[in-house]
Amino acid sequence: MHHFPGSEGHDKNVIIGVMARLGKKERKARDAAFFEVMEGLKPEVAVRREMVAARARAGLTQAQLAERMGTGQSAIARLEGGKSSPSVTTLLRMAEVTASRLVVRLDDVRHLARS
Repeated sequence: MHHFPGSEGHDKNVIIGVMARLGKKERKARDAAFFEVMEGLKPEVAVRREMVAARARAGLTQAQLAERMGTGQSAIARLEGGKSSPSVTTLLRMAEVTASRLVVRLDDVRHLARS
């Protein structure tokens, strides 16, 4: 069963009633916003967002970045668009070209299970 934030301890019928009172437009907006937030939490989305941000900070177009990295603009577009995944080597090259620093971290999440 799916739980929405704030729905803990509430009767399922109450939640359904509240959702039914929302108009189609409001439900669509809420669902789109929820999807956007959930997508943004995915690591691959975060990597793409950081790639675009690094390129923008460097003031480079996709074509300029590609030329400096020794690849094609279409390869950069595929990486930024999520059509392909970057290797660590590609990320390091991009970091160098954009005067950025690649940071990789694997967090210990065991403490979250104990909370």
